[in-house]
Amino acid sequence: MDYLNNPLAKSPNLDWSSQIVRQVVTEGSCFNDNTIFPEGTYENTYVLPAGCSVTPFADFWSIDKHGADGSLERIVEVWNNDFRAAKAETVIEWIKEHEEADGGIVYSQKSTQNGHDGSTPQWYSDADGKVEVSADSADAKYIKVKHTLAETVTDCTAKDGSPIDLSIYMHIVYPVNPENSVPVMMLSGSTEHLTTALSGTTIRPHHNGYLFSGYAGIVYDHLYVPMAKSEYYGYFDGSSSYAVTGDHMSYTLYSYNNKRVDTAAVRYIKYLTHTEPETYKFDTDKIGVMGNSKGGLFMFLGAAELREYTELLPDKSLAESIDARINSYNSTRNFVDHKGETRYQNGITDDYTVDGYTIYGGELQPWMTYINENGDEQEILSYASFIYASNGGNVTDMYEGHAPVFNSLALSDPLKNAYGSANLIVLAAKTMDVPCLSFSVDIGHTFAYGNDIYYGVDTYDALFAFSNYYLKNDAVKVIYTDPIDKTGRMKTDAPITIKFSGSILEAELSKITLKDSKGNTVNGTWSSAFGGTEWIFSHDILDGGELYTLTVPAGFKGDNGTASTVAFSASYVTEDENECQVETFAGANGMYFKVLYEDMSASSEAKIRFFVENDAANVAGLYTVSSFSESEPDNSEIGELIKTVNLFGAGYYEIDVSEVVGEMSPSDIAYFILKPEKAEEVKPVYKINYGETLNYLGSGKYTTSELSYAPDGTPAAKVCITDNIASDGTPQHTNSVYYSSFTWVLNNSMVFGSGELTPNDIGRRYTAKIKVYDTVSRAINIRL
Repeated sequence: MDYLNNPLAKSPNLDWSSQIVRQVVTEGSCFNDNTIFPEGTYENTYVLPAGCSVTPFADFWSIDKHGADGSLERIVEVWNNDFRAAKAETVIEWIKEHEEADGGIVYSQKSTQNGHDGSTPQWYSDADGKVEVSADSADAKYIKVKHTLAETVTDCTAKDGSPIDLSIYMHIVYPVNPENSVPVMMLSGSTEHLTTALSGTTIRPHHNGYLFSGYAGIVYDHLYVPMAKSEYYGYFDGSSSYAVTGDHMSYTLYSYNNKRVDTAAVRYIKYLTHTEPETYKFDTDKIGVMGNSKGGLFMFLGAAELREYTELLPDKSLAESIDARINSYNSTRNFVDHKGETRYQNGITDDYTVDGYTIYGGELQPWMTYINENGDEQEILSYASFIYASNGGNVTDMYEGHAPVFNSLALSDPLKNAYGSANLIVLAAKTMDVPCLSFSVDIGHTFAYGNDIYYGVDTYDALFAFSNYYLKNDAVKVIYTDPIDKTGRMKTDAPITIKFSGSILEAELSKITLKDSKGNTVNGTWSSAFGGTEWIFSHDILDGGELYTLTVPAGFKGDNGTASTVAFSASYVTEDENECQVETFAGANGMYFKVLYEDMSASSEAKIRFFVENDAANVAGLYTVSSFSESEPDNSEIGELIKTVNLFGAGYYEIDVSEVVGEMSPSDIAYFILKPEKAEEVKPVYKINYGETLNYLGSGKYTTSELSYAPDGTPAAKVCITDNIASDGTPQHTNSVYYSSFTWVLNNSMVFGSGELTPNDIGRRYTAKIKVYDTVSRAINIRL
């Protein structure tokens, strides 16, 4: 495509335009010259910026060599149930071919059965299923899928009887001879044909955008049950009208192998970089992964533990030790009677061939090592440096030290935002202090584009600003502020939140100023969230009806050290407000306020504002005083309760007294008392419920618990987690016993080792550190 130097031909316009052109090429709606495009439509299209090339369909993982033991049997099971029901009327060649000693070919019919609809097998002599023949006819080679009976995986073939492919692939678009190593953005596919993950819709130009930004762009297969791929029979699942099992996930093997597939995809890209650097010049520390829906269940790739090298196991080679480690990462599901082990781990390593269909024996996981410049074997780590799981994502794989996460909540998603996982991801990121940028967009089940409904931010631009910070070392940008610039009126006590495209060190914050219209600087304090990408400025009470300007100057740096070249400013106008001095009297029962008449004809409300100096949590109540004694305040007569307010620590609080003050005449005086509602005492107010709290350990699984003791003798909960369900609906807990004990932690210091908190702890940010005893000890954090 030649845009003839059009000034608009740059990202993001170029991203969208090239995607639309690709779509009409794919659909065959613009090319009429059949000598050039004889097929009319093309699935395998690639957007290649000038200077780029593509390696299509690179084989990086296979079900028979690397999959969980039980995967091949699962394909057979799915064939005989949901597949056979969904594709019932499809005609298939259903014979086995045998080569005789003289070289001749004879065939025999494969096994048959009645259809799920009760119909009996009918054979055909043609692939269209129009000529019926008897079962004993020499021409009886074809039958409808609903009458097939697959006995081994070699029975599960394409319509023409050819073997189904057990491998999965990726497309690699890369710059040729780049000056420097380039970052990589990998797209985890979710479509039944690999290339349609790129070209399937005009509203997904994101991959193009990364290519035009100087990235290498990868798309890799979803691990479908092979029959569900479009080149064979197409999508099906077990929860549709033709359901046999009721299992929606019957179209996929990914849930049994996801961590092997995703880590292998990342390692393969790094392997190419180490072994073919003249072709693939990638920055192995700058790899991002993005995916939508079922293509977005790779949160684990950002785990801090994947940045650590594997320790050698006794009597094991480096490759064997790495293989054991990879296979220890549990997938979402395990097959019955298996614990997730591979065919290789179970000793199934021999190849065999049936009717020309070869099934390979199990092997070690691929792409685990390379030979470095010193001639030593070096591990290839599986981690990714940036994660964007759109309408999906496994929040249980998020821990401290996780890679930065972009997150989008699609409000018009018919699948309800992939079951609410987006909100859980944000909650986990805040709890774990992980860099995270999240938006809510009124779009369907797709990647973020258009404006966020709360901040008006262009989410497409924000995605690139955020990922480019971490993968290209771009300068940090202000994504938005809250309150939003120049919208409505800002409360005088409202803190200001600044959301950045990258992590900011606290030392840089001194460069940021908040000034009034006269140039006076407002003092305050900073606190952070989401790994330093979000900073909150808490200030003294501002003047009412005043214009304030927040400025982030040019030269501001994130923790990647790159200085911005553009300044940012935002302006806010505070609500009109008149402050009236109130006379106060201290008493043993509380603080008394004396309020004189004030003309409120131009005011909408009146509030008493007070400041709490310490972090104590309590409940305060404001009462009227019907008879006040200035000489002896505690002898005053207390009237009706106006309102109670929960105190969560130091800061300003306010209570509306409009109804009382608004009815005063010029000669009136109103008295109030603010007093604590709770006596000073210590008693348990929160007792941890293991049965509810520890469900977080196994999202989507069944959890039960009982009081017990950990192996070290400490009081603990015995927790059982499973996703296996018996026919009567009861959970089947097998191989899933954990013992857990916990301590309450504040600011990384242990408070005490029980499950109770006291009244003074209410409202504080505590973490329950739960120690889980199983094959590997680990800690689960829960922020209250």
